[in-house]
Amino acid sequence: LKNSESFSLKKGSAGPKKERAVTKSSVTNSDYLSALTLVKKGKDYLDQGQFGKAISTLKESLIQIENYIKYLETIDPIADAYLYMSIAFFQQGMSVNGEEFLSKFVSLQPNMVTLKGDYPPAFTRVYRQIRNRVLKNRRSQIEVTGTESGAPVWFDGKVVGQSPVVLNRAVLGSHYIRVIGSDGEIFA
Repeated sequence: LKNSESFSLKKGSAGPKKERAVTKSSVTNSDYLSALTLVKKGKDYLDQGQFGKAISTLKESLIQIENYIKYLETIDPIADAYLYMSIAFFQQGMSVNGEEFLSKFVSLQPNMVTLKGDYPPAFTRVYRQIRNRVLKNRRSQIEVTGTESGAPVWFDGKVVGQSPVVLNRAVLGSHYIRVIGSDGEIFA
């Protein structure tokens, strides 16, 4: 979203992103679990030092997660995939790509002051630099409106209010907005 851009989430709409062809009835638990399993598999490759396999597996996990984004109740799998891809790219000597995915991670998790886990001091230093840069950037205002007033609105995995709602001071970057209508229909 661009700074101060507004949009409505309406039935059949996916907001500013392309419309998703996935319906709740077409999503099976195994489809969703398969996407999440790829994140774990990518992390396993990363831990084994197989960085190329980690990157390709994590890319595939993000593609699959995007297919089921409407039903994702937390952004943790996406954030984890971004973080793991960043590490794998840095390990491959591809620091530009590593910084790109680390920036995506920070935009989803801006309040995470320090990384949880055992990371090399150089990586932690780059993380702090990117986090500081992202947080110093201009903030955005996002207005979520719809045809149904009072629907719960989720922003990056957290309930932030009911529609219509204005989200002030959003960190610039990609974010995930989810609205659940009174009939249980999910808009993302």
